[in-house]
Amino acid sequence: MLWDHLKIIFLHTRSLNLVQTLRFFGYWDTFGYENLVDFGSTFRIELIQNTKTDKFYVQFTYNDNIINFPWCNHV
Repeated sequence: MLWDHLKIIFLHTRSLNLVQTLRFFGYWDTFGYENLVDFGSTFRIELIQNTKTDKFYVQFTYNDNIINFPWCNHV
C-alpha cells in the first residue's frame, strides 16, 4: 500500500479554522466555551492501535488533553 511507511500527517491551520474544526466535532457544545482557542493551540486526531486486541481507534487531543466525546467511545 502507498501509505504503509506513513507515521504522521501534519496540517497547519489558522486559529479560526481550528475553532470551526472543534465546532464540527461538537467540542463547544460538550465542554462549554471557557477554553478559548489561543495562538499556538493544537488539535490532534490520532489513529491508535490497541496491541492487545489488534484493533484501531481514534483519539482526539486538544492542547495535550485527551478529549472523550460522548459520541465517540473506544472502550
